[in-house]
Amino acid sequence: VSGGAQGEINELIQQAKDSFSMPYYDVYSRNKVRISKVIIAISGKFTQNAVKKIIEGVTEYPLKNNLIFLDKEKIEGLMSKYNGI
Repeated sequence: VSGGAQGEINELIQQAKDSFSMPYYDVYSRNKVRISKVIIAISGKFTQNAVKKIIEGVTEYPLKNNLIFLDKEKIEGLMSKYNGI
């Protein structure tokens, strides 16, 4: 994912905004709750510009620091580290 002017990046920004702003119904507590972290996982690679653009795209949310970026390399690293657990 690159930080280009159109396409996937804007969709990811909007999905992150929606994730932070829209509560969901917790079936156990029977309350509406908001999430505290968003994981953005892709099968390719994030460019630094893309990560920066996504973070800046959700600046109105105090939880923007709770964005977690997982690309193919990080996912493979986690798989290797925890393989067999």
